[in-house]
Amino acid sequence: MHRLLFIGILFCTACKKTTNHNNVSYVANIVLPEKIIIDTNYGAAALQTLDLYLPKGRNVSITPLLVLIHAGQWMNGDKAQMQNIVATLKTRLPNFAFASINYRLASNNNNLFPTQENDVIAALQFLNQNASSFDIANYLITYGENAGGHLALLSAAKLGKPTITASIAINAPTDLVDIYNSNYNADVKAVLQQVTGTTPSSSTIYNTSSPINAVRYNCPSVLLFHSQNNNIIAPSQANQLISKLNSFSINNTLHFLPNENNLLSPTANAFITNEVVKFLNNKLLYR
Repeated sequence: MHRLLFIGILFCTACKKTTNHNNVSYVANIVLPEKIIIDTNYGAAALQTLDLYLPKGRNVSITPLLVLIHAGQWMNGDKAQMQNIVATLKTRLPNFAFASINYRLASNNNNLFPTQENDVIAALQFLNQNASSFDIANYLITYGENAGGHLALLSAAKLGKPTITASIAINAPTDLVDIYNSNYNADVKAVLQQVTGTTPSSSTIYNTSSPINAVRYNCPSVLLFHSQNNNIIAPSQANQLISKLNSFSINNTLHFLPNENNLLSPTANAFITNEVVKFLNNKLLYR
């Protein structure tokens, strides 16, 4: 079920075959309003929904799609959390489309891993398969912070190119086995047990749910940000993923955020926005 919101009288160029008064067919330009589509279903479950923000000027050749994945320890959160980020990036990336997705949340031993991963992959496949119907290109970039960053990296690595063009992650867990065994943060260890229902010694789910283990030669480009004083996800998580990406010659960039912890300052958020915009405006990304 879709709820459509048309924003103003905004125009974009598209092509449509039509017929003139002499009954001669030709290709004409048509106008498309900017459009927001709320609560599109990509699956049968109540939380398998996404919102789409489609820009003016969109077309199937040149309009990339940035897919935002919310945080919340895989147990909380909602796609509505990403509205401010969408609003900020829309002003800086006016030629981009945006999607914000919900996924089923782990709770009371239900919807355990890999439910969240499977939902994100299903949403990305839905968007990839239906890009032309939304008048956008098959250039999908995943974006997330914390748990959302983990899912952005994991899904991008598992789907690979050409389905996914790039992945952007902020303070993301990349090696769940290492997090569990390092005791860097006892609370994170407890969260991992809740969302997996097990431990690394009893199940392979920690390995198969770690982005670092999903990296292959077809992995898309990666842009990482990590707080140097992060007291929840160790900065070594970012370094380890970069080493793995380098071993497969995958294009990557890592920005450490000095004097930042897991709660980012306005200065850090502004820096991230600027770097994301530069990264996404690089035409080499879309070759």
